[in-house]
Amino acid sequence: MGVSGFRIDLGIVHPDKPGAYLAGIECDGATYHRAAAARDRDKTRQQVLENLGWNVIRIWSPDWWYDSAAALERVAHRLEELLKNDRASAKASKPLESMATATAVAEAGSDGHPLAADGAS
Repeated sequence: MGVSGFRIDLGIVHPDKPGAYLAGIECDGATYHRAAAARDRDKTRQQVLENLGWNVIRIWSPDWWYDSAAALERVAHRLEELLKNDRASAKASKPLESMATATAVAEAGSDGHPLAADGAS
């Protein structure tokens, strides 16, 4: 999944946001090795994907080959960290949304129109 030559090998669906992804897993498989230069493989692809809103987690084939359990553990830890941070930032923004709603309601008269400066609607 992705755009043009900037694709993610595996998208991890966000458990709290239907239709959104928590992260993308990128492996150093065929797409990685087809890149013309090392800079394209390592920096440019990840930067483009991150600018598109992806959290990119990379799995290197030697890590997978020699100790797949440890590679999975690193991915799981990073996913838990991303989810925890996302939930914390969502929780922190809720009071601001509630205050904005309360302010809008307080500023509206009983008919739903804003109150005049003198309190009359």
